[in-house]
Amino acid sequence: MLNIRENESLSFYECCILVNGQNRAIILDLNRNEYVLINQHVYYLFIQNDNYVKASDIYSYSKLNDVSFDVILAELIESEFVFVKEVEEIKSFPKISRNLETSEIIRLCEIIVSEYFKKNCDSILLDLANLGCETVVLYFDHFVSFKELEEWLSHFSNLSIINIIVYIKYHKEIHLISAEDYLEFYTENNSLSLIVCHSCTTQVGDISFKNMPMVACITSSLDDTENFKVDSSMFVVSTSSVIESMSTNLYYNKRIGINRNGNICKSIFYNKASMGQFCQDRVLALIQQEKFSELWNTSKDDIEYCNKCEFRYICVDPRIPVFEKSVYFEEPCGYNIFNFKGI
Repeated sequence: MLNIRENESLSFYECCILVNGQNRAIILDLNRNEYVLINQHVYYLFIQNDNYVKASDIYSYSKLNDVSFDVILAELIESEFVFVKEVEEIKSFPKISRNLETSEIIRLCEIIVSEYFKKNCDSILLDLANLGCETVVLYFDHFVSFKELEEWLSHFSNLSIINIIVYIKYHKEIHLISAEDYLEFYTENNSLSLIVCHSCTTQVGDISFKNMPMVACITSSLDDTENFKVDSSMFVVSTSSVIESMSTNLYYNKRIGINRNGNICKSIFYNKASMGQFCQDRVLALIQQEKFSELWNTSKDDIEYCNKCEFRYICVDPRIPVFEKSVYFEEPCGYNIFNFKGI
């Protein structure tokens, strides 16, 4: 049984963001970087009372909606999502800023490693660094040995690009390398975040060392973009990503691709339309064009159906919306917001 004094209130911790969906809600815990499903009544109870819920508020809402909160709220307190304090004390707590101002022009660039990129690698990477790009994703359509990969990573030396993800084609040789050797390789190349092997057989498992991912193995090929379905592996919960997703597109914001011919595109897999040869000046000119940046600035709140989904602030969705009188996706993601099937 909850025991709340008259001058006390229940409140969610500031790091917890409540997001309502069509038929249920979730808590986004920005401290533990996780999400938890909750009953919609919890969402409405706290939102209606501006996150200061008194015993009288619980009683009134319970009586009106024929719902009991004792067990639910006790579990939220036990799990440290909710706490009990005097209202004035709660109001004095500092708030997490919801303004995410970053100086980079480009946040992420995905690159098909081609003959063009091999010839122009250093100039392209320098331009990306000058644009503030911190993450580069390299896609190889063949297997890459440690020696070859190390040569590629050496091109990033002395640049401000701090996060490198590499996709290579699966080869059984990856299993001949010990997890300890992978760990040493990551240690020596500290900008490398993850190696992903694509085109794997279904029997191949990921490689890790003491719960640290070394190599992620996926069955899809680089060109396998048909029949897109969302799944929970595409959910990202962090302070920066959640705040970013409230006003921008979590997948496309400040993201560009460089295709096999060295041309700029919005995505090398999902939006391949060429926008001219990559160079720093062309990127600066492109982002001034509304047609180019509208995708960056379209959040899930702007997109029909998605704006009723409880996962909209954590879903990294590469689909391209249609911009007409309303904004929508032609192809469904596979998740049913009414009966929760699909995830």
